[in-house]
Amino acid sequence: MRTGPVLAMALAAIAGAVWAGSWAPPGSPGDGDYTRASNRDSIVNTRHNLTFSYIGSGIQWMMTGYKNFYGEVCVYCHTPHGASSRQTAPLWNRTLNDPGAYTVYTSQTLISTDNPGPGPNSLLCLSCHDGTIAIDSIINMPGPGGYSAAQEATVNDAFLSTWDNGPSYIQAGFIFCGNTPCFHAELGSEGNPGEEPEKCKECHYGGNAFGLPDFTAFVIGTSLGNDHPVGVRYPDPGVYDFAPGMVAQGGLRFFDKDGDGRADPDEIRLYDNGSGPRVECASCHDPHGVDGGGGALIPSFLRVPSDGSQICLTCHTK
Repeated sequence: MRTGPVLAMALAAIAGAVWAGSWAPPGSPGDGDYTRASNRDSIVNTRHNLTFSYIGSGIQWMMTGYKNFYGEVCVYCHTPHGASSRQTAPLWNRTLNDPGAYTVYTSQTLISTDNPGPGPNSLLCLSCHDGTIAIDSIINMPGPGGYSAAQEATVNDAFLSTWDNGPSYIQAGFIFCGNTPCFHAELGSEGNPGEEPEKCKECHYGGNAFGLPDFTAFVIGTSLGNDHPVGVRYPDPGVYDFAPGMVAQGGLRFFDKDGDGRADPDEIRLYDNGSGPRVECASCHDPHGVDGGGGALIPSFLRVPSDGSQICLTCHTK
């Protein structure tokens, strides 16, 4: 059921009351970039908390037409039981695409290395950020009876709609979908700044009139050729201009900048799944957030600040 005109009028009517002065527009300095989350202390206070509990009830009711609200922060990615058999990440609970679904980076100007596609520690991130998988598409929903092994590889809207989302004003007043979302929305399409019906970007598009953050920059897509390579082997520092001195720990290689012998959240790392250490999304990003000092998390979930190219110069000796 389409909702655009009615939903748009509802959003416009309350935009000033709910968002004006609360959302920092894209590009503004400070903790508020793209989000109302404080980005402090815990994932609970970041935009990766998909329950949006950090903003109370002021906006949650508007989102129930587009995704399941499971009432738990961690369950959108992890489950204590019934985890994915296709993924080595701890207790993984989200639907994943196969590595072959992605077009990887190639270039005649950089070192030629084999690239079998994104590894596990990139596929996890892409399960939201490629824009093709519903944000609420999980394998094991909270409580009894909400498990489907088929969800490991395929989004089943009928299964997801068995979740009781609870009554909400937007459903009762505008969408009329009862206690289940009308849509199980994906983020949207890469590079499209415009409105996309039935996706997150139905509202979170560039220049929207509601004062909502634009999600365009968060959509990586399935063509990874315009992004930093993932799945690529780290070049030999003895031959090329890359930093040496990584510490090996199981399947990890990391720059142990504090010398404590363990891979801390603020240390760049490589992942070795048996074919040599490779760069993945999680090499530079920690989805749970990294303390950059005083409880403030480093923006964009980076492990190392981008100021002064610190994150680039960790690996690239220039």
